[in-house]
Amino acid sequence: MRHRWLIPVIILVPLGLLQTTLLCPLSLLGIHPHFVLVAVVAWALVRGAREGMAWGFVGGLVTDFLSAAPWGAYTLVTTIIGALAGVGETNIFRTNPLLPLLAIVLATLSYDLAGLTILQLTGATLSLDTSLGRLILLTTLLNALVMFLLQQAVEILGRVFGRRWAE
Repeated sequence: MRHRWLIPVIILVPLGLLQTTLLCPLSLLGIHPHFVLVAVVAWALVRGAREGMAWGFVGGLVTDFLSAAPWGAYTLVTTIIGALAGVGETNIFRTNPLLPLLAIVLATLSYDLAGLTILQLTGATLSLDTSLGRLILLTTLLNALVMFLLQQAVEILGRVFGRRWAE
C-alpha cells in the first residue's frame, strides 16, 4: 500500500472531531471518551509498538490541533502511550480479553496525569481537588467501555490491512 500513512489520518481525524466538537456539549458530568486515545491503544495492541507510536503521533497531532493545550503536549504523550501499548502486541491480546481493558485504564490514567502535569508546568491554573480525581476515574471507566465495544472492530481492521503499514 503506497499511502499507508493515510490510514491513521482517515481514522483518527474523524474520531478527534467527534471527541472535541460533537461530544463536548453532550458530555455527562463533564466527561466524554478519549476516542483518539482508545483507537491508538487498540491499534497498538493489535499491530505493535512501531505502528502504535506512529498512530500515537498522528492522534496526538489531531488532538493538539483541536485543543487549547500547549502545542505538542498531546503529540508527545500519545506517541509514548502508543509505543508502550504496542509492547503488548503478541498472542496475549487475542487470548486474554482483559489486556485491552487494562491497557486503556493505564493509558487513560497516564494520559490525564501527563496532561495535567504539562498544563501545570506551562503555568495553567488548575484546581486539583477530589472532584478532578473522580472525573479522571469516570473518564477511565468510560474509555474502558469504549475499548470493550471497539476491540473486535480493531482486530478485524488489523487483519484487513495485513502487513504493517509503518514498515
